[in-house]
Amino acid sequence: MGPYSQSIHAPAAAGKGVRQELRCRGITRPYAWAAMQENPPGVHIHQANLSKRLALFPAGLIYRTWVKTLRLRIDESAAKTLRGEPRGAFFVAWHNRAFLPACLHRRFRPVEKRLFGLVSASRDGAWLSAVFEQFGVATVRGSSSRRGASAMREILRIVRAGHDIGITLDGPRGPAYTAKQGIGLLVRETGAPVFYVVPCYRSAWRLRSWDRFFVPKPFSRVDVRLDFQPDPAADFADMNPAAAGQAVGERLRRLTAGTDPAMGV
Repeated sequence: MGPYSQSIHAPAAAGKGVRQELRCRGITRPYAWAAMQENPPGVHIHQANLSKRLALFPAGLIYRTWVKTLRLRIDESAAKTLRGEPRGAFFVAWHNRAFLPACLHRRFRPVEKRLFGLVSASRDGAWLSAVFEQFGVATVRGSSSRRGASAMREILRIVRAGHDIGITLDGPRGPAYTAKQGIGLLVRETGAPVFYVVPCYRSAWRLRSWDRFFVPKPFSRVDVRLDFQPDPAADFADMNPAAAGQAVGERLRRLTAGTDPAMGV
């Protein structure tokens, strides 16, 4: 998702309008959480070498310039919740909307909060981790098959330290708009609040990917739908992790309703 650790406060809304039109600023500095990368014996975390990281620098520059041109519109009450929530939180979105959430996080969350993304420990994940760095997102490396338990411990530490975790519920390979079950375990174990984020792009290109990824056109408007769940641990107390994960997915789908008729949503 994507990708924020410095807040830029929005100007006061003009008149009595409940929406503000905002320009998303670029992301200027990546973060590392190297101290948390505890690697179990026999499990190797692939890392992109320096030459590959340097090759990705132009992509980061393009992204930072691109998002500066986007005009965000969000309810003032939602913006206030983003700024005012002191706890570390989960930011959940669909994979095909991942172009924007990092910018949203940077603009509205307090300056001391960092955003982390969960990325596979594989060789492919090494590339993605390097891309995230260019977008200003730190990473936790792991998956259900590689470093799963260690990644869970790292996520617990990050959230308890007051930082945020970004997760695409249907990533990395879908099916589109179908949530994976792992999020249910995460929200139950951490007790962290959840921000449900649905960017609605007024003008965007669609990639020929499995989820028809949205790429907003420069200078276009983006209406942001936001829902906040302050105590998911209590809400899901009587559910097993699979049922809790399904409930998270259903809540995000309700927020998404009517925004992607081409995909039947």
